Amino acid sequence: MATDTLNARRICFRLLCDVYFRDAYSNLALTSYLEQHKELPSQDKSFLGAIFYGVLTYTYTLDHFIDDSLSDKNKKIDSECRVILRMGVWQLLFSHAVPEFAAVNTSVEIAKKELNPGAARLVNALLRNISSRRESLLSDYANSPFHIRYALSKEISGLFIKWFGKKRATEIADAFLLKRPISVRTNVLKTNRIDLIENLQKEQVTAEQGYFAPDAIRIVLGETAIHDLDTYKNGHFMVQDEAPMMASVLAEPKPMQEILDLCAAPGGKTTYLAELCADQASIIAVDINASRTRLIDDNLSRLGIEHVTTLSSDVLSLQETYPEWQSRFDVVLIDVPCSGLGLLGKKPDIRIRATYENIMSLLPMQREMIFKASEFVKPGGTLIYCTCTINPMENQDIVEHFLCEKGDAFCAVDIGASMPEALLRHQDSRLEEMKSGRITFYPDLDSCDGFFIAKMRRKL
Repeated sequence: MATDTLNARRICFRLLCDVYFRDAYSNLALTSYLEQHKELPSQDKSFLGAIFYGVLTYTYTLDHFIDDSLSDKNKKIDSECRVILRMGVWQLLFSHAVPEFAAVNTSVEIAKKELNPGAARLVNALLRNISSRRESLLSDYANSPFHIRYALSKEISGLFIKWFGKKRATEIADAFLLKRPISVRTNVLKTNRIDLIENLQKEQVTAEQGYFAPDAIRIVLGETAIHDLDTYKNGHFMVQDEAPMMASVLAEPKPMQEILDLCAAPGGKTTYLAELCADQASIIAVDINASRTRLIDDNLSRLGIEHVTTLSSDVLSLQETYPEWQSRFDVVLIDVPCSGLGLLGKKPDIRIRATYENIMSLLPMQREMIFKASEFVKPGGTLIYCTCTINPMENQDIVEHFLCEKGDAFCAVDIGASMPEALLRHQDSRLEEMKSGRITFYPDLDSCDGFFIAKMRRKL
C-alpha cells in the first residue's frame, strides 16, 4: 500500500478491543478514534475502517477459521490475541487490497508491540498456516454451514431460518453482507432532489436518485468525509436510510397539526415530518437519552427547522408527567427500542451482541410502549409503530396483540395507496401485508435496511 499502515492497524486493534470487551458502539467508537488521530492520512483512515467493519462483520466466520487451524483443538487463545488473529485472517481471506505477506507481518508486529513474544509466535504460525491454505479455505467457506457462511451466531441463524425458512433466510442474510451506497434525504425546505444531486456531484460525490423514497439520494463519497461536505454543513440533506423515511411519509403530516415523535433520536423521522409539512406543524420529539436528544437539536439547527420542541424523558412515564397530552395529537410516531436485526449490514456489533434472551426481554417493553403511545392519539388521529428489526415477534406480533386488545379504539389503515410506485413494482406478494397497514422492508427486496412500519388510526 502507498502508506505505512501499521499505525492504522494498531489503532484498529485498540478500537476492536473497545467494542469486544468494553461494549463500545462501533459507529461512535470509530468516529471518536478518528477524531483523536487526525494525523492519519485519509487513505489510512479508509483502510482502518475497512478492517474494523470487516472484522466485526465476519467475527463468527473468522473464529471458525482460527479454531479450525489450531493443531491443538483444546488450546485456549488469549482474547486480545484472538482480535489480532481475526484482523490477520480477514485481510488474508476477505481483503483484495492487502498482500498476504503484509497481512501476516503486520499482525505479528502488532502482537509484539501490544502483547508479548509468545502471542507474536502464535500469530505468525497460525496466519502462515491459513495463508498456505487460502484457496481451499475459501472454497470450503462457500459451502459452509449457514452460521459460518453468513457470519451469524448459531442462535440468530436458527431464528432466521425459523422465521423465514432456509431459502428466504439465505437471501436476507446474504444481502446483509453486501456493501450499499449511503442513503441521504433531501431537505426540501432548502433545496430539491435534482439540484442536490448536481451540487453533490460538484463536490466529487457520486449521487443518484434513491430506489423508492420520494426525497432519497444514494451517494458514494469521494475523498471528503460526509460531515465536511458543504451540502451537509449547509443543511441540504440528512443521512437517513430509505425505509425509515417511509415512516414519516406514511404518517402523512399536515401543516397546523400537533405531532408527537417518541424515541426520536437522532431525529431522522422528526426532521422529515417537519419538512413534509413545510415546518408548519407543531412537533414534540422525545427521547430518554439527553445526549441523544441534543443530536436532534443539532440536526434541527443545521437543517433550519424551527417548529420542533425536544424533550428528554421516558416514554413510559409521559402520561404521569404530561397528563394534558391525553388524546391530543393528530400523529403519534413511536420507533421502539428493538433488537436492531435490520441493521446487521451497517452496525456489525449487533451480530456479536444479539441473543434470543435479549430479544425476548424487549417484548414486554415494546408491548407497553405501543399502548402508552396510543393514549396520546386524538380520535381520528394516526399511530405509527416502527422498528429497525425484521423479527416478527417484535413487529407483526406486537401490532396484532395491540389491535386485539384495543380493537374497539384503533384499526389498521391500508397503506398500499400511499406507497411510491417504485416500491409497488413486483411486490404483489406484499399487497396483503400493506392492506393490513404494515410493511416489512428487506435488504434484498428493497436495497435498504431491514425495517418495519405499521399504521393505525384511532376511531372517532
